[in-house]
This record gives sequence, C-alpha cells and structure tokens, in this order.
Amino acid sequence: MQDIATKLNRKAELWGNKDKENELGELDQEPVKIKDLYVAIIPQTGKLQNGQGNTILSSVTTKFICRYQKGITYDMWLVYNGTRHDIKYILDPYAEHAILEIFCEEVVE
Repeated sequence: MQDIATKLNRKAELWGNKDKENELGELDQEPVKIKDLYVAIIPQTGKLQNGQGNTILSSVTTKFICRYQKGITYDMWLVYNGTRHDIKYILDPYAEHAILEIFCEEVVE
C-alpha cells in the first residue's frame, strides 16, 4: 500500500448528535462537531432524477478515506466545504485497522 498520509490532504469535520437535557427535563438531540479528520476524497456516483413539478433531484455518492478511527458510526455525518455528507456505510479494508473508507451521500438543502 502506498503511503496514505500523502493523500490525506483535505480537512473534513465529523459531526454527530449528542443528548442534551432541555428545560423540561427531556432529552433532546443536538448536533455537535466531534473532531476534524484529514481525508482523501474520491467521487463515486451521481445521478439526476425528475421529480414532480419540473424539479430535478440529484444524488451524489462520495468516498472519504481517512486513518482508522474508533467510534465512527452510521448516525454521524461529515462536513466538507460547508456541505453535509451523510454516512451510508463504513469499510475497514482487509480488517487491518489502518484506514477507513467512508461512503457518504451528499445532502442538498
């Protein structure tokens, strides 16, 4: 495997939801930044769909490669250049715990 450190040249933010107690004593979920990750970004797929009322829906899948991190789960998301990317699935190639391949879908708001 090539030296992966030279390819991790983009900075993305890892976000997730944290439980927070509100004024009524109930638990609410609040988005919080967990950490910064240095990643390599590889575009995977893209497609356009026609919706109702002459609207066009886009779906873009991107692979983020980073050093192995414990604790990254499917309910988290990555933010790169102000764009949210929801995690769809996470791969640990060959179970080596060296790198993670995080496949995400771009969220258009």
